[in-house]
Amino acid sequence: MRRRAFAIVARLLPNQESLLLMLEQDQERAIRELTLELETLGQTMEAKATQELDGAESTTEDQERFAKLANTLVCKAGGAFTLVEAAEALQISERAMQQRLLAGMVLGVILTCETLLPKLQFTEADGTGRLIALHGIDRVVESFHTAKAGSWSALQFLLEPDPNLATAPIEALRTGQVAAVKHAARAFLRLDEE
Repeated sequence: MRRRAFAIVARLLPNQESLLLMLEQDQERAIRELTLELETLGQTMEAKATQELDGAESTTEDQERFAKLANTLVCKAGGAFTLVEAAEALQISERAMQQRLLAGMVLGVILTCETLLPKLQFTEADGTGRLIALHGIDRVVESFHTAKAGSWSALQFLLEPDPNLATAPIEALRTGQVAAVKHAARAFLRLDEE
């Protein structure tokens, strides 16, 4: 019965064959992978539905204004990686990159139904050419998640000078001021107000 239920759910996913093969070899791992795939699918569907609902309520002018702002933010962030490109740059699997995104270890924004990872949050690791997430970026993502603020707001926060830091939060993170940036994010989001 359990295998049948797994097979039915796996049909929803593009990699159902590999999941079914994994189920035969390692049931616990297959269930973890299926769960991760379903979480990713759920987030993608939620983002698409939100975008469609927002699109239905907003005018073409609003959509154009958002697209322009989004493109400006991505340009200021030094561009963005797709999920696959980010995985390659960090020299990890696409699955590991997805897990980091879902765990809030990196910032992802959705533009035209595609998840993008702004480049500003990555730095070179020990002169190897391999990239790693900037120390403290997870704290910013966590604060914006707690406040139920969007990832676009988090990106904007990182880029614009903050009065509590006297610089842009991304610059403060680059100089190791993780606690100060977390405090600035909480102040920006008014999380500590009663």
